[in-house]
Amino acid sequence: MPPPTPKPSRHSSTPPGATSNGSAEDAIDALPVGFELYDADDRLVLANRTLRAMYPVIADLMREHRTFEQLVRANHAAGALRTPEPFDTWLPKRLAQRRQHPGTPVLHRIDDGRWVRGFEMPTADGGLVGVRLDVSELVQQQSRAEAATRQLQEAIDALPDGFALYDADDRLAVFNRRYCELYAASAPAIRVGATFEEILRHGLAHGQYPDAAGHEDDWLAERLYRHRNPGPPQLQQLPGNRWLRIDE
Repeated sequence: MPPPTPKPSRHSSTPPGATSNGSAEDAIDALPVGFELYDADDRLVLANRTLRAMYPVIADLMREHRTFEQLVRANHAAGALRTPEPFDTWLPKRLAQRRQHPGTPVLHRIDDGRWVRGFEMPTADGGLVGVRLDVSELVQQQSRAEAATRQLQEAIDALPDGFALYDADDRLAVFNRRYCELYAASAPAIRVGATFEEILRHGLAHGQYPDAAGHEDDWLAERLYRHRNPGPPQLQQLPGNRWLRIDE
């Protein structure tokens, strides 16, 4: 009886668990962030769907293997790119940054008001791979927070009394102009991050507290104790026979 004829088998060159080039490109195309790959001549060889949607006016050019500079110039010429300085001044710096300082995050505004943050890293063959994220919401949130901070500072500056806020480490976090005016001799030391004790010592060294003359160390110890263990309002003498009421 002849031996059974072996059945033909089909072998794939792709190892188990690996993906083909087509599958990899499909996966890149499905990413929710913009993806770009440039070759050693700085020509775009791969751009995914999200990236083309971010820059619709040059989406077709992205399929033509244009250089990064050509794409940027086309985007600017179409009025879809805003730069922080004149374009001809900004572009050489941007081109140099891509090669000399890779990995540095790049933030720029698109003409429709959106903000995009990009990250670029070199590849082993001299190319450049990058991802771009739409961070418009984060930028808007930061802008609103900064506006709220400015409004708060303006409100505090409008107070007729001196105001100072110290954090849990007793470092100055917020203060108004009136606070500096009242303690004019201490003003150079009044800055965000300075401790209450540092400000007091500067004032003692510059005659801010007349009633401390001759017993500065004892005065300082008592003032720090009352500051750290606040109770009823206290009176404090200033130069020129002026007096303050302090509430802590």
